Amino acid sequence: MNDFLTSLSKDNDNYNLSIVNSKVLSDVWGRGIQVFEFQIAVDEQDVTKKLSFLKQNLKLMFEDRNSDPKINDHQIKITDLWQYDRFIHIEIAYLANQSTREYINDLERLTE
Repeated sequence: MNDFLTSLSKDNDNYNLSIVNSKVLSDVWGRGIQVFEFQIAVDEQDVTKKLSFLKQNLKLMFEDRNSDPKINDHQIKITDLWQYDRFIHIEIAYLANQSTREYINDLERLTE
C-alpha cells in the first residue's frame, strides 16, 4: 500500500499521500476477519478531490490485481473510504476466509 501511495504521489505533485497509521480490524471485530484500516493524513485543501482521486486509483489498482491471471490469490476489496478531520480512512478486505466474506455481506446489507 505504501508503494502504491508513493507512486501516486510522484505522479501527482499536489498529492502527498502516506500512511500515518494502520490497524487490523479483527482486533475490533474478532472472528479472524482480514480487514485492514489505513489512515492517510491530508491537509484541508481539496480534500474532496483527494478522496475521489484516491478512490478511483485504488479501485483501478485492485481491479487490475484481482483480474490478473498470474496472481493466484484471494480477492481484495475496498470496504470503506471516508474522510474524518484531517485523515482519509481506507478499509480493505482480503477475502481469504468465510469470516471476512460474512463481514463484507453484513456491511453490504447495512448499506442497502
